[in-house]
Amino acid sequence: MRSQTVHQLMEMEFSNRDTESVLIPQFLAKLIIYVASPPIPEGVLKRKYLENRLSMREIARQFACSKNHIRNQLLKHKIPLRMPHIHDNKWYSYGKQRNRGRTIDHKGELRTITAIKKMYSEGVSTRAIARFLDAMKIPTKQQGKGWHHHTITQILKREGSYKSRKTRQGTLSS
Repeated sequence: MRSQTVHQLMEMEFSNRDTESVLIPQFLAKLIIYVASPPIPEGVLKRKYLENRLSMREIARQFACSKNHIRNQLLKHKIPLRMPHIHDNKWYSYGKQRNRGRTIDHKGELRTITAIKKMYSEGVSTRAIARFLDAMKIPTKQQGKGWHHHTITQILKREGSYKSRKTRQGTLSS
């Protein structure tokens, strides 16, 4: 039934215009936007977004439209947007964690930092340290991502133990 309607609309559109001047993609894009993005009543949005605490993406799935359309509808109805969720471990360096709103030391990660500093002071390269931590299955802040030598370098710099390659080679050979 729906394909007949689209077909009939296309026939009407073509009969009213010269076929050479009609751009079919523009016509189809307008039709899809109109069909796919219906206006959503304010009460429904308030109930789903404010009372049920659904995310914009979850509401968009229910209405088969984009998250951006839901956002625009919320703004149109003057419904206040919630703050985006912030993942804790993105904001805390290795060795720190958040507990009840405070930043505290992460004891397990501090032991790893101590081991990194010790291996580095014994002359082990940052790449070798990263391979060792991966082999020992020591977790990173990203839980499941492997260790990278740049992460080791950043930890050593933050701890004040990192020496540049030239300085380190000069002290090791003497």
